Amino acid sequence: MLRRSAWIVGALAFLITLIVIAPAALIPQFLDIPHVRIERTKGTLWHGNAETLFNTQLVGTLAWRVRPLDLVKGSLTVDLTLEQDGLSLRGVSMSGFSDHEVFVSGIVESRLLNAYTVNYDIQLSGELSFDDVKLRLKDGNLVEPVEGDLTWNGGPVRFKLANVMHEVTLEPVLGTLSLDEHFIQMDVQRQRSAESVLLFRFDLTSGWLHLRALPAFLEFAKVPSNYLMQDADFLFEVSQKIL
Repeated sequence: MLRRSAWIVGALAFLITLIVIAPAALIPQFLDIPHVRIERTKGTLWHGNAETLFNTQLVGTLAWRVRPLDLVKGSLTVDLTLEQDGLSLRGVSMSGFSDHEVFVSGIVESRLLNAYTVNYDIQLSGELSFDDVKLRLKDGNLVEPVEGDLTWNGGPVRFKLANVMHEVTLEPVLGTLSLDEHFIQMDVQRQRSAESVLLFRFDLTSGWLHLRALPAFLEFAKVPSNYLMQDADFLFEVSQKIL
């Protein structure tokens, strides 16, 4: 029995040693995330960094560090940071036998988002904050809870509505995440009155992101109410396939 225990400890120590010294360059060989690619890896599987791309566009430098003591408990816990000019995110990835949880906090400057919104004649300012966003997967499927808030600190905005360009200064808003069947949903509300002004819905099955402007958006954006059709549930909807 003692010999068997010593063998298990020795095998575990050998495995940990391999993880510590294995080069980070091995990661692209077994990383299989749709639309995500990593290049110019440095360091080891244990502690390193790499340039991360999404759909051929550079996202930033991803750095990771494995927590060794959690391996003994049967959990792979990795501290993560994603950095570039105008973006700073930090998070934790925790993997068990069947569950996987990700926690994310940080900021994204609006000028990075404008690269995607310009096609819809929308230009933002300010920054977007991620406040303890939590995603949980079980057996590869996203499950409850999807939790956390996203806060935009307000500022000047340009957008087109009914072929008319508007330039206004908007107050801060708060977006609350939830899971609605196979949609990740974010309800965006005015911080002062808690009125819902925008609704984002991301379809996990098709990869489409849908944005609806709700009736309260008119007062919020300081535009005439004649843009709203009688009994309309929303002003307009735009969609973009992102995966």
